[in-house]
Amino acid sequence: MMRLRFTQLLLLSVTLGGSSHTVDAGNPTQFGPINKHAICDRLETAVKESPQARQLPGISTAVILPDRSQCRITVGLADIERNVPLSQKHRFFSGSTGKTFVAATTLYLERMGLLELDDPISRYLSEEPFFSRLPNADQITVRQLLNHSSGLADHVYLQEFAEAILASGTTRKALTPTQTIALILDKPALAAPGEVYSYTDTGYILLGLVIEKASGRTYYNLLDDVFLERLQLTDTSPSDSMVHRNLATGYVATEVMSILAGRMLDMDGNPLYHPGSEWTGGGLVTTPADLSRWAWMLYRGEVMEKSYRENMLQAGPPAEGANTGHYGLGVYIAQTEHGIRYGHGGWAPGYRTVMYYLPEMQIAIAVQANSDAKVDNTPSSAHDLAMALLDVLSKTLPEFIAQREQ
Repeated sequence: MMRLRFTQLLLLSVTLGGSSHTVDAGNPTQFGPINKHAICDRLETAVKESPQARQLPGISTAVILPDRSQCRITVGLADIERNVPLSQKHRFFSGSTGKTFVAATTLYLERMGLLELDDPISRYLSEEPFFSRLPNADQITVRQLLNHSSGLADHVYLQEFAEAILASGTTRKALTPTQTIALILDKPALAAPGEVYSYTDTGYILLGLVIEKASGRTYYNLLDDVFLERLQLTDTSPSDSMVHRNLATGYVATEVMSILAGRMLDMDGNPLYHPGSEWTGGGLVTTPADLSRWAWMLYRGEVMEKSYRENMLQAGPPAEGANTGHYGLGVYIAQTEHGIRYGHGGWAPGYRTVMYYLPEMQIAIAVQANSDAKVDNTPSSAHDLAMALLDVLSKTLPEFIAQREQ
């Protein structure tokens, strides 16, 4: 199994010029001998020379190559005020990339016969006090929550939510799921269920409640047992508290969220807001090394024994306005010059994340930054760097790309 292969990896670390990279030795017999250090050197140079490295405090990235070896690269600072270099041990709030875990957990429950994707959510939530006030309540299915076609609004963009998040830093209490859902109650639906794609974190908060009702367990407890512990994603944990080990300091750009602009951790390393409010809208703190492994295993169909990829990759309505053509079940699906791309991005105040897998290249990549500021006037800093590194790999690994067809 993949988790066994990864526990057998040999770590070879090199530090160069204020940045660092690590090579995890992979399987040399599958693709022939590979000069992994040379490949990681090329990627490190690309990261160090990128506009993201010049304009953001810190960048951390991990790339899994077709032979399952892994390059990890960090540049910049984890804390500007204290001049702390960013290292591979530093973790980041990963925002909506956590939705990939929520979707996988839902698919696990479907595989176990505990729910059906086309069940109406009323089967699980009709007794909730808020349910009758939820737009489209009686028509929404589990699948429509997963692929953002429920027609529900997104609470994240409401001023009331921003104010509540700011207050949570003082109270040190996260918003409960019902408090979050309350922000969209009695509001008109954006569309009828199944008609259009409309991204909504609120829908994934509802999914968390469905998961807990169907399983009889808390989401985080189930997630830890089914995926995190079993797959040995040891640097990934719930963001449900105010204390997190090795957390890089995030910096919020004024143009992104003016009410929270600036440094996101106090000088003791604790967030100025309670990240637990995100819950199943994302709800994790992690590293690029873990996320790239997760992307590799998830999109290759290796995180569960029973088949789930067909359901996961079934595209919903076109995802207009996103860097993709369609949204499946917790996954963006896009055609690129390097072939089809599966993955997800994430934003949390002061942090940006992407994780991708490209099956034709047999490459998984994750990039995290501890700032959500624009780079060269575009907000997709982590995405742009990931795509730039894929360009480098497409030229550096032609023998890998040729071998995928053998």
